[in-house]
Amino acid sequence: MKSNKFSKALILLTATMFLTGCVSNTSANTTTTDIGQVTQITLTNTIDVAGSISPRQIAAVNWSVTGTVASVNVMVGQQVEKGDVLMTLDISSLPENLEKTRQELAELCSPAAVASAQQKVLEAQDAYDTAVQNRMNLDYQDEDLIENAYAEFILAKARYEEAYENYLNWKDEDESDHYETDLAVAYTAMYKAKTEMETAQYIYELYKSKSSAQTYAEYDNAVVLAQNALLEAQNYLTLITGGEIPEDTTSPSIQEFRQKQNALDAINLRAPITGTVAAIYDEPGMLVTNNHTSVKIVDSSALYLGVSMEESDIAQISIGLPAIVNVDIFPDLELSGHIYSIDPVGTISNGVVYYTVEIELDETDVHIPINASASASIQIGEPEIKLLVPATAVQSDDTGEFVQVITDGTYKRVDVVSGTIMSDDTVVVEGDLEVGDFVLLIIETTASEEETGGDFGIFGGGGDRGEMPAGGGQVPQGGQQPPSGGPQVP
Repeated sequence: MKSNKFSKALILLTATMFLTGCVSNTSANTTTTDIGQVTQITLTNTIDVAGSISPRQIAAVNWSVTGTVASVNVMVGQQVEKGDVLMTLDISSLPENLEKTRQELAELCSPAAVASAQQKVLEAQDAYDTAVQNRMNLDYQDEDLIENAYAEFILAKARYEEAYENYLNWKDEDESDHYETDLAVAYTAMYKAKTEMETAQYIYELYKSKSSAQTYAEYDNAVVLAQNALLEAQNYLTLITGGEIPEDTTSPSIQEFRQKQNALDAINLRAPITGTVAAIYDEPGMLVTNNHTSVKIVDSSALYLGVSMEESDIAQISIGLPAIVNVDIFPDLELSGHIYSIDPVGTISNGVVYYTVEIELDETDVHIPINASASASIQIGEPEIKLLVPATAVQSDDTGEFVQVITDGTYKRVDVVSGTIMSDDTVVVEGDLEVGDFVLLIIETTASEEETGGDFGIFGGGGDRGEMPAGGGQVPQGGQQPPSGGPQVP
């Protein structure tokens, strides 16, 4: 069962408790007094959970073909890298079509095929350079067009203004025999000049606004296509000469080549992840089939404690909160961790909603068996420093709880509120106390009629000890002197 508790792992005691001898009187039921001291403790509010340890990833490595195991190249416990060959099949046990695939792959990697691929790279490079240059030329051409169009517009505007001025002059002339004819000619010339000006202005604005966007898009697209063709030619050349190319390359020629490679590489069982070989199920000479699991690899670069938590506790936690993890088979091992993930979808069991929570261990060099049982204390809230007193220092009456603080040989009542009782018979209290204060301890015991006693050690020598009230443990309050003959106090 999970509950909030005060973590004892973080207890910080700032002082030690001073104990003395005891004093009693001749009563069948006597009250014994001691002296203790106020200490402090750091308390952390936690949620306790339990679960099992799991790795970052477990990979079951399966065959993709049927054949006979020729060799096993690893052993249990061995560290392997992604891509390492774990086992190899006897090629003679594989289907006959793989030999055809081998020949096809050899032809694709032949010197003649490599030379052809190199030539295609050169051609693709030339095509790309040409496309880039054409695009640059378009910019230059466009600038020239804009400048020329503007010059034509200015000239047309000047011609129009001249024709318009000429028309106005003819309008103001006295009528003559040729007045109507000359005015019509002037008007026609002005109208024509205006039309030419407006046309020149339109062309200028067209070029200026780059309304030829379609032309630009075509040239830009040509550059992109040429660049893609060049990259494909380069990747193919790299692939057939044994180099590495991006996995997401999807050109038909490259996909075909990889398919042949994968088919031929089926004789090798490769590690899909980096990790430790946890199990080997086959040995040389064994017949394996498609989808048969031969090796199991565990990636223990990160370890997680998987736990199930009620929804009431989920509301108090968040990703990143610190936790202290204890593994059952290593009782003395205490590991730090933090909440790594919280499943957003819960499951219902007996009317209660539970959520899966993963706590990642901060240490990466620990060797903990997979599925080992473990528990964790998840820290919620900030640590708090609290006062501690021996449990027997806390007394009560009709007004509430209190302790007797001893100063200069006198008792002073200090009201307190007690809290959690710790395993060492101390209790958390709140009140006007300070670390180091001496407090009176009241211990009720049963003794014979004979007087018993003892030395009070550091608190003074023997002698007559004053009687304490039987059974009640009441002591003088409010600055009174302790009973005569009682323990000597600091």
